[in-house]
Amino acid sequence: MTSAESYQALGELFAYPLELARVRACLNKVAAGIEENGAEKPLQPFATFLEDVNLGRLQENYVATFDFDPARAPYLGHHLFEDHEKRAAFMISVRQLFARHGFTPRGCELPDHLSVLLEFLAHLGRSAVPEVRRSVAAEQVLPGVKKLVARAEFRDSPWYSLVRAAELILEADTQEVEPC
Repeated sequence: MTSAESYQALGELFAYPLELARVRACLNKVAAGIEENGAEKPLQPFATFLEDVNLGRLQENYVATFDFDPARAPYLGHHLFEDHEKRAAFMISVRQLFARHGFTPRGCELPDHLSVLLEFLAHLGRSAVPEVRRSVAAEQVLPGVKKLVARAEFRDSPWYSLVRAAELILEADTQEVEPC
């Protein structure tokens, strides 16, 4: 599985869920990508959660997890910069990156939303040199994901396993070296 496919599937998992079958398909893609790298398998709690859930309950749990608790918000700028001015500057720089690389986010999420940033990495994986994708992953995305993973109040949620999976995929991608 390519990095673009992994990032695209992971990005869809962090977006508001609209189709249960699509969520399951994306989860399977991400799990396959992690297994290819021989990394740990963090996705079991989320997979177990999906076994007994319908779309309405999944959507309700998504909102309760990500929208009602700032400690678990998927807005990486929020976790990186508690100062609103610094977060605003971060979002402006991210939007400039999007424009420079021909990326237009779908939907209406802010540019620092994890789903948008992962879809941007997927876009870079399809269209740019690997160094650009790895640089954006290492400098713009991974630091915020690490802060989200470190949140103790998040570890009781099945969604935590997706954040941990994002961390593993980002770490593997940023450490990858192109052959000579």
